[in-house]
Amino acid sequence: MGDEGTAIVEIDKRGQLISSMTLTAGDFADPEGLTYVGNGQFVLVEERLRQANLLTYAAGGTLSRADVQAVTLGTTVGNIGLEGVSKDSLTGGFIFVKEVDPQGIFQTTIDFGAGTASNGSPTTQDSTNLFDPALLGMTDIADVFALANSSFVSGAIANNLLVLGQEDGRLVEVDRSGNILSELVINADADNPLSVTNQGFEGVTLDNDGLLYITSESGGGDGNHPQVWVYAPADYVFNNATPVTVSVANGVNNLLENANTTSAIKLGNIIIGDDSLGTNTLSLSGADASNFEIVGNRLFLKAGTVLDFSTQSSYEVTITVDDATLGNTPDAITTFTLDITNTAGISDLIISEVAPWSSGNSSVGADWFEVTNTGANAIDITGWKVDDDSASFANASALAGVTNIAPGQSVVFVDGDANTITAFIDLWFGGTAPVGLAIGTYGGPGLGTGGDAINLFDATGSLITGVTFGSSPSTSPFSTFDNALGNPSVANLSTVGSNGAFSVIDAGEGVILNGSPGAIAGSVSSNTTVGIAATGATGSENGPTPGEFTILRTGDTSTALDVTYSISGDAANGTDYAAIDPTTVTIPAGQSQVKISINPIDDVIIESTESIVITLTDTANYDVATSASSATVNIEDNDTPITVSRLQITEFMYSGADGEFIEFTNIDTSSVDMTGWSFSDSGRVAGSVDLSAFGVVQPGESVILTEADAETFRTAWNLPAIAKIIGGLSQNLGRSDEINLYDATGNLVDRLTYGDQDFSGTIRTQNSSGWISADQLADQEIDADWVLSSVDDAQNSYASTGVISVTPVSTSQVSIPL
Repeated sequence: MGDEGTAIVEIDKRGQLISSMTLTAGDFADPEGLTYVGNGQFVLVEERLRQANLLTYAAGGTLSRADVQAVTLGTTVGNIGLEGVSKDSLTGGFIFVKEVDPQGIFQTTIDFGAGTASNGSPTTQDSTNLFDPALLGMTDIADVFALANSSFVSGAIANNLLVLGQEDGRLVEVDRSGNILSELVINADADNPLSVTNQGFEGVTLDNDGLLYITSESGGGDGNHPQVWVYAPADYVFNNATPVTVSVANGVNNLLENANTTSAIKLGNIIIGDDSLGTNTLSLSGADASNFEIVGNRLFLKAGTVLDFSTQSSYEVTITVDDATLGNTPDAITTFTLDITNTAGISDLIISEVAPWSSGNSSVGADWFEVTNTGANAIDITGWKVDDDSASFANASALAGVTNIAPGQSVVFVDGDANTITAFIDLWFGGTAPVGLAIGTYGGPGLGTGGDAINLFDATGSLITGVTFGSSPSTSPFSTFDNALGNPSVANLSTVGSNGAFSVIDAGEGVILNGSPGAIAGSVSSNTTVGIAATGATGSENGPTPGEFTILRTGDTSTALDVTYSISGDAANGTDYAAIDPTTVTIPAGQSQVKISINPIDDVIIESTESIVITLTDTANYDVATSASSATVNIEDNDTPITVSRLQITEFMYSGADGEFIEFTNIDTSSVDMTGWSFSDSGRVAGSVDLSAFGVVQPGESVILTEADAETFRTAWNLPAIAKIIGGLSQNLGRSDEINLYDATGNLVDRLTYGDQDFSGTIRTQNSSGWISADQLADQEIDADWVLSSVDDAQNSYASTGVISVTPVSTSQVSIPL
């Protein structure tokens, strides 16, 4: 199944189609992961909805939403949700991976009948990870496979996982604590036009013979040619098999008759469906074969070929592949057709700019292209359509909103509607479009960042103009393809100052965009502009997980640039997060951006989500982008809110001759049943020490938890028989520690964090207890309101039989009932 696929396809291990099951259009949002669970059933993952769907595969059938049992594992997010899934035979559950922002790798069981999961829900922001994903050292996480699923694997190795990173082209074997045990680095074929990143290796599985399969979305050179790469153990013996298919990937099937053929024109990559064993021979045949040539695995139109629509409107060549030692002669065959387009009267129209990355790497969220009339006469485009490299008028999308292109005018078309146009103007022109700028719309197709084409048809279905392009940028700055020269193929990227190109800061994505929408010429200001974006808008004390700001600049990058800013918000610099420079950051020479990491400090204070706001200051060295002058990162707390209760920690001593102890007092006017209640120290584990023996605690009553034997403690302190004491505490207190009180449901009722070495000016309760008055009990960290007991103090403290300890018989102005 492909990313955002429309069907589940069954193939054999050589890539040959066996069967398929169609996904009902519109029923599934961004299908991304698939794993087999047995009995003809699979679990399909929808990335953005973070939803797992149990389905039964039916060859030739159609799958609708009503046919699946769905369980939601997290809140709906953008294109950064659940990227991969594996059945986990070790636990009877599943392993899921989340791609980025933040990365995730977690295990969960799922009850599809009940619609629940052990580690995820519709309100879950991020499920609990098996380990810190940062240990993988990956830019993103694409897929996962639990080795326990393969009978080829046995022993301790079966506990491990294979994790695939798409952007890095890297597969690692890790244990379930995140320790990397081995790795495989994927390398691109020398003649592949796409980098490993752009080939999109996003799926991994291991069969019972120990063969490793890694799938790619565009491994054959474009999105129409996905591939499966097979890796085998060193001692595995492959048997050479015949080639089964031959095809042309990323093909140029149309050329204008005025195309420049001084040099050979590449028409596509020849893809052979084979096992990479044996020797394959490619050859050309047919009446037009003399006009074509094969160089390596690439098909070219020969240099010097004269194109004239009136003489010959199309060329056809037969491509064959043969392994002379096996099978038929030839083993596989395909026909390639090159159509020639008549340019009489319309040769002045060109596709002058393309932004195929804009749907995924800009806040516009839609691809766009530009059409320019380079002639002296207006051109009516009523009823015209556009298609991608399939070059099909039947599948093409209608152009809307613009019916006429004036001489010299450049018109932009965005994939969307009026709201998309507004977003486009806001991003590229600060909300005010230049005078005379015309923007139309169309409804797909989506343009491929790994290479694609724009083909423009008139109302009769005749191809009027077009352009092919290769791989888009994969990182900021994102530059459009600049085809101001009107060539049939373009690799040139927009450069600021050339052909009217300029830069904008996209604060929504935290990137820089370069282009010249609406123009193919002109000069632009070279002033430096800076902006800021929250590229990691949420940090957390849990982990802790960092947040991140990115400060970007346009213009000259040859020298370093100091950017001045101010910090506001309710999070304190150096207290709630690791200290950062409060005024300045430097963008190094040669770079267009710098990141400021916000590293939360995990404290014990229960607090609401806090914010850090950085606002850029305009200086003589740069201008500040109005739309990106400030950004906010939020820090989420990880401390459990305290349940409202009037049963409080009122006295403690961590070391004494008659044993350490903690006193809890009910300072309310109603009784409290402590059945099921518990104590924990700094481990913060509800249920650690059971306090059920206290039973019902009356208003004003104090109860004691001690390491000593209960009756020995009672005697040492001369306490009455009615006093409730639980002895034998084995989870001992330290000089710096915590006291946590939990109710029967595991909710935190009260907490005291103490330590004279950690909190300056506070008491050390060695041989003397510490107590506090009732009106100061709200604090969770010890402070100067806590005082040491002394004989005959305000609490009528007295000495135990050990003499070296003093403790009150009553606390917080209430007494143990006698």
